[in-house]
Amino acid sequence: MSSVPSKCSCDGGAPGDSRYCLAYPAGASQFAASETPTTVNPLGVKGIGEAGTIGATPAIQNAVTDALAHLGIRHIDMPATPQRVWTAINAAQKAGNQ
Repeated sequence: MSSVPSKCSCDGGAPGDSRYCLAYPAGASQFAASETPTTVNPLGVKGIGEAGTIGATPAIQNAVTDALAHLGIRHIDMPATPQRVWTAINAAQKAGNQ
């Protein structure tokens, strides 16, 4: 028995052959602009460039932790500075997790 929802089309042949499910269109959507100027600068504008970088910090933190997992290290406080990484490695080696 397949666990694929009935209103779904799987890309890749039979329902059990794919891990991704493509949903059918949900219908028309309406969008509206909502502007709220800020008073903290002369232009009345707000920053918009941060959204693309939000995921980078946890991704790097997870990569550092994953790279050290073989030493038994499961957590390093953010930010993962060289000093914190070095301290965690030394503590793991002293504890015998190599």
